[in-house]
Amino acid sequence: MPAKHTQSFLFDSYLSHFACLFGDSRSRRTFQAIVQGILGTGSLVCTRIASQAPLLSGVRHGSQRVVRFATGDSTERSSVKGISTASRLVEKLAERGVASLGETPIGTEVWLILDGSDLRKPHAKEMADLMRVRSLQGGLVNGYRTLNVLGVTPQHRALLYHRPFSSKEQDHLSEPHEVQSALTQVGRALTPIQGEHPVRWIMDSGFDDVAVWRTGWEQGQHVLCRVQHMDRLVQYRTDLKAVQTVQANAPVQHMDRLVQYRTLAGQWQGGHLQDAVVQLQG
Repeated sequence: MPAKHTQSFLFDSYLSHFACLFGDSRSRRTFQAIVQGILGTGSLVCTRIASQAPLLSGVRHGSQRVVRFATGDSTERSSVKGISTASRLVEKLAERGVASLGETPIGTEVWLILDGSDLRKPHAKEMADLMRVRSLQGGLVNGYRTLNVLGVTPQHRALLYHRPFSSKEQDHLSEPHEVQSALTQVGRALTPIQGEHPVRWIMDSGFDDVAVWRTGWEQGQHVLCRVQHMDRLVQYRTDLKAVQTVQANAPVQHMDRLVQYRTLAGQWQGGHLQDAVVQLQG
């Protein structure tokens, strides 16, 4: 089978798992065309998406069809309409991701990389619920916050959670609530394979929070987190197997150093990262 036909078959086969979300063939075909356009152009600009999808580029105002689909105006017969569109798609994406991770040999640990990043829209003024986020220069610009969870094994990778959110949303409660929603939703999605695959969360210092760790532990998962608050009280076992409660920086002297690194941030010049230095020491 030619490579082009093979890729087309794999593309159609993968998207067929999302067909159950749509109540009419028009919405189903539009969804497939939008995904095809995003992959083809690497952009979320509606006009560019439409230009790369034959179904949309062959009609007048194809970009408007993308807009109507994204806002739910053209999906009245589908279950993915209105505000539930993104969450339903993410849940289905997580199901496919978990199935992929489950193909890993039994006993292989699944790493869950939790990332909270800013989606910067410095020139946006009319987008809904814009909030202020940190720019790369340290100031504040318009944008959104995002939460992402990537599941990783030596053989597979899968996006298990993605949500952009804003403190300006009408139903927004708090960022800790958003984090808890991500932890519990991913935990439920992993239920079919967790008995055969140990699960370990990997988090940066932004998630140095006992409530975050507790949710992972209550789901029977391990937690690896970079500690930001070194005055936090922790318990650890000494060489004599006695349990002590001390500040987080106290057990460091008893730990074996696995790696030490130093990084130097580079600058983008002509589309390439210049003068980036990373040093690792065993």
